[in-house]
Amino acid sequence: MMIFARKKLTYLVGIALLVSCAPAPPEPKVQTDASEATNKPNSHSSRPANVASRVASVIQEHELAARAYEQARHGGPKEQESAAFPSAPCAIKLLAIIEENPEDPEIVRAINWILANARNDEQHRRVIEFLNNDFFESEHIAEVLPVLIHGYPDQSSLNLVQRLSQHSPHERVKAVATMASVMAQQTMVRFVRFLNKPKWTERMKSFIDSTTLRHYQTAVDRKFDFESTLQQLINQSGEFTFGPSVEGQPSETIHEMASDMLFSIQHLKVGKPAPNITGTDLDGITFSLDDYRGKIVMLDFWGDW
Repeated sequence: MMIFARKKLTYLVGIALLVSCAPAPPEPKVQTDASEATNKPNSHSSRPANVASRVASVIQEHELAARAYEQARHGGPKEQESAAFPSAPCAIKLLAIIEENPEDPEIVRAINWILANARNDEQHRRVIEFLNNDFFESEHIAEVLPVLIHGYPDQSSLNLVQRLSQHSPHERVKAVATMASVMAQQTMVRFVRFLNKPKWTERMKSFIDSTTLRHYQTAVDRKFDFESTLQQLINQSGEFTFGPSVEGQPSETIHEMASDMLFSIQHLKVGKPAPNITGTDLDGITFSLDDYRGKIVMLDFWGDW
């Protein structure tokens, strides 16, 4: 059996050599008629990728590189472990796409990426400049504002939001900008409140620069009128949404957000009567907070994520 198998293998190798050495078949003749060549679509022609795919490609490239960096740095020196993967190379590429396509709505994803990931870079400053000068009158700037005021926004971001709330040519953008201003004001109030607690002072200062800190303190001292601003949004925002739909789920309307925030300001304060709530206890019995009026009640709200 071994001899037969070896002979058979030799025979197959011989056939393979003959086939590989055989002359290649003649190439089919190509029609060279000029009119046909012009009218026939060429599937292999190099067409420029659209803005959405270019943005997605740049972000994906960054994410893959960041993931590889994270995997490689485990077990390395402590200095290497503490260093974050740089966002500037990705931000530079995205900024180039933004500036090449200032009127394309698909650049919103690129703008939001830079705002979220390159807050202290030159690219962030240039994006704010672009939003002020080239994208200000676009209705799509509304999708940028939730990201712009996320975290601890700097003075240039806050100034842009305020300007949009007053001067945008689009009613939805004005409504979104006004709600963004309310949320930013809440952030500043909380920040300054924690800043005044000695054990938090140094940590809070590490989150923002001195210029932004002074702006926060000045803004809080002005006593922003939350109630009248929220009431204005309730009356005028209609069905405008604050952000885009996510995974098919519609975004919350500004009217709903403003109503909840106003209720919280007016009723959920120390010294105010607790609003009535109803629920079901562990035995399946329905209860109401009003049933315990006049008694000391501890409410424990908890969740699992």
